[in-house]
Amino acid sequence: MKLKYLIYSSVFFLLCLGCGEEKVYEALYNSTHVPGSVANVVVENGPGEATISYDLSNDRDIAYVKGTYTVNGEEKAVISSVSKNHLLIEGLPEAKEYPVSLVVYSNSNVAGSEVNTVINPSEPYYKVVGRSVDVFSDFGGALIKWDNEERKELLVIVSSEDSTGTMDVVDYHQTTQVKGELLLTGYEPEETAFSVQVRDKWSNLSDSVNVAITPLYEERLDGKLWTLTNLETDYPGDVGGFEKLDDGKTRNGGDRWTVEYKTNVQIPPYYSFTFDLGVSAVISRFHYFNRWSKSWSYNNTETEFFEVYGSNELSPDWDDWTDLTPDYMPQITKRSGLPVGQNNDEDKQAAYDGYIFRCDASLGAFRYIRVRLIDNFGHNPVGYTLTELNFYGQVEGE
Repeated sequence: MKLKYLIYSSVFFLLCLGCGEEKVYEALYNSTHVPGSVANVVVENGPGEATISYDLSNDRDIAYVKGTYTVNGEEKAVISSVSKNHLLIEGLPEAKEYPVSLVVYSNSNVAGSEVNTVINPSEPYYKVVGRSVDVFSDFGGALIKWDNEERKELLVIVSSEDSTGTMDVVDYHQTTQVKGELLLTGYEPEETAFSVQVRDKWSNLSDSVNVAITPLYEERLDGKLWTLTNLETDYPGDVGGFEKLDDGKTRNGGDRWTVEYKTNVQIPPYYSFTFDLGVSAVISRFHYFNRWSKSWSYNNTETEFFEVYGSNELSPDWDDWTDLTPDYMPQITKRSGLPVGQNNDEDKQAAYDGYIFRCDASLGAFRYIRVRLIDNFGHNPVGYTLTELNFYGQVEGE
């Protein structure tokens, strides 16, 4: 079974190792002056966090305000500079009351009188999202879904049972998606235990969702059997290199199939191509990879929207073809939500992992596949770039 690259998860959480830790302020002056305390304290509670607002005295010898609280027996502190009249406490693991001590410090690090208050955050997001997790049996493995309405940065951790019955972590999936989906494949059609947890950047961990499911059988269709059979209603342009569409080279930026029109040729209304699978098969999913490079990924002629159809006859009439994803149009999305030309580690990981599109297997088996390319990231009418497109399913007669 393929394991995903896990580097990004380390980067994501190393960024937050200092969260909630106390900063050390060096004294700017040598004075015994005791600063005034905060007044008119107001607490605004939120999911796993609270903002504490206050008024500072007119004392000019004030450097910062420190809020001290305890989580699971460990004392933590948040510091806010004198330029602000509030401090934010976040990363709280439970929806309960937390006593907070507010102390004003002078420029000589002399502490003023303590003012006590209580915060009472609501349920943190990692628990809300963790409770929404569902796990379903699917072709070749498990389909995991969750809701993350606030697009919080979270990590979905999936473990599954190995051949000895031991539960091992098989995927760390960083997500900010509102409707999250993760398809784990490569499993045999036998009962397998799965466990899913959600973790936030403060290392708070949700309760496990534990299920035992039996994946449906599927196999990867052999691209060596495919034959390009374009029809008169296809607009294939320059189609040299069709064999690169399924050659297993998903991370080589130079190994890709480019469908484009040469100069002095009229741009078509769309691009499409048709090919013979060499077998008749029920299509359970297809897996698309776009190339990764700083300048080309999610840009220019990289495919963004496309459609995939199946048929058992090589008809030029599009009405004779069946949409394999009738409920949605396949789209290559930027998980980061950043504009074209700006990519982050999450986008890079998605390019490496590829994009899986589940098909309606109830549509039956098909011999021929037809792909219509709708738009690319650069809205460039010259052509399209496809790095890899793999098909999975159940071959008839096997």
